[in-house]
Amino acid sequence: MFWYVLLGFFAAVGVLALLWLCAGLFLPDEKKQPVAICCPQNGTLTLLRRYRWLRELGLVRCPIVLLDSDLSLQEQKTLAQHYPCISFSTTQRWKQERM
Repeated sequence: MFWYVLLGFFAAVGVLALLWLCAGLFLPDEKKQPVAICCPQNGTLTLLRRYRWLRELGLVRCPIVLLDSDLSLQEQKTLAQHYPCISFSTTQRWKQERM
């Protein structure tokens, strides 16, 4: 009896997962407004690697603005070429653009 209940539970979870996947395919995409993230010191490259990984999986589609990065201007330009959906800004400039 225990195995029947366990098998029924996993079957129900599997069906629910398939329905969730099908519903996600037909829902419209969300608005792709940029997301601002404050960079921790010495954590910018790790953050970019994580962003690239999530973007390749299709879990993140919005562009990212990194605020107050500790990278030099040349490093920012190089990274912006490698990651086209990433831009750099300061907190003050970001607030002015949003108002």
